[in-house]
Amino acid sequence: MSGKVLKQKIDYIHNNPVEQSFVTDPVDWKYSSARNYADNETVLKIDNQGMHLGMIEL
Repeated sequence: MSGKVLKQKIDYIHNNPVEQSFVTDPVDWKYSSARNYADNETVLKIDNQGMHLGMIEL
């Protein structure tokens, strides 16, 4: 899977709560990993340090 496709999938997942009108911004969804990517306080911890594929940084 290319970096572009992976980023597309992650964006899709992060935007699901917005599409369902639960929140207006993906980082507002308490259990979303979008909060990790935005460096916000999170409930779920993921290691996104150095997360990249090839030349595409996520």
